[in-house]
Amino acid sequence: MSEISIREARPTSTTASASSWPRCLARSQASGPTEQPRYYELLANVGVFATRPDTQLLVAVLDDRVVGGVVYFADVANYGSGR
Repeated sequence: MSEISIREARPTSTTASASSWPRCLARSQASGPTEQPRYYELLANVGVFATRPDTQLLVAVLDDRVVGGVVYFADVANYGSGR
């Protein structure tokens, strides 16, 4: 049985994460890209978070495939909500 590994995102995994996060969120939320276009655009460009100070983009990898991810903000000011 394969195990999930957690690591910092690489440019290729950032692209994979970015394409899956908006789809997953749309399935789990009452509101979608039509109601929150800026938020979904932000998710589609999630790799930009990796360039912000004190921020990490981590991905879960199973069989060389990104299956999840999380963005860690040491300082929530780097999240940029309301911008």
